[in-house]
Amino acid sequence: MLFTKDCQGISYRLVCHKCYDILMSGGYDGQYYDERDERIDDDY
Repeated sequence: MLFTKDCQGISYRLVCHKCYDILMSGGYDGQYYDERDERIDDDY
C-alpha cells in the first residue's frame, strides 16, 4: 500500500501498488487546486 499525493504534495489516500500507478499517472491524485479554492466564505 502507498499514499498518493495531491497537487500540493500532501498525502491524499492509501491505495494498492497497481492503483497507485494509474492514479499518479497525471503527476498527482485528484484535481488541481490553489489557495483560492480553500476560502470557505466570501467574507472570510
